[in-house]
Amino acid sequence: MGLLFSGFVIYVIDLENGDKGVIGLYVVVFALPILTLGILNTVVLEFAKARKTVMRRRLWSLIPILLMALLAVSKMTIFDAGIWFLGIVAIPAFSITNLLWNLKLKKEIK
Repeated sequence: MGLLFSGFVIYVIDLENGDKGVIGLYVVVFALPILTLGILNTVVLEFAKARKTVMRRRLWSLIPILLMALLAVSKMTIFDAGIWFLGIVAIPAFSITNLLWNLKLKKEIK
């Protein structure tokens, strides 16, 4: 969750060239969706843990990354807020998190 939020803040600072007012607005507006995305990724990983084969577990861990890639490409907006922005921020955070989860899974199997 911290990785997702820190990636979000870094991207906003770069996007808005350090304008603190706009950065604060982004944090207020996107805090709940970021929290929701982090929780949903955790739920998917827990669901993946219940799968019997390793390949199915790994495939399930790719689903959030693929969904965020689709969201980032879609340029979708809701109430004039760029939801695609969440996809751009979530892809690196989910990729790193799910990669670490898969590495941990590999150690548990051996």
